[in-house]
Amino acid sequence: TRVGQLVQLFLNELHPRRTLLMNAAEANDLPAAQAVAHTLKSSALLLGAAPLARACEILMQLDEKELVRPKIDDVLQQATGAARWFQIWLANQTHR
Repeated sequence: TRVGQLVQLFLNELHPRRTLLMNAAEANDLPAAQAVAHTLKSSALLLGAAPLARACEILMQLDEKELVRPKIDDVLQQATGAARWFQIWLANQTHR
């Protein structure tokens, strides 16, 4: 299905995005983290992963004075949860 293809694309792109976020956290690079969060937020909204989209939005609204790492960690945690849910959903689609 089309939705299944979108979910698979999201999962395929998630690992590189997680790596980019972790690199941004290590470098304390807020602009890089926000760029990844922007793209991830759009994908999350498209697929209905509202908690992930909210975490991305919060990261996108940070300013330089705020701690970047905890917000990136929140995004990564929500991304992991969304990935698990989507993997389960995909598995259920193939067994129908």
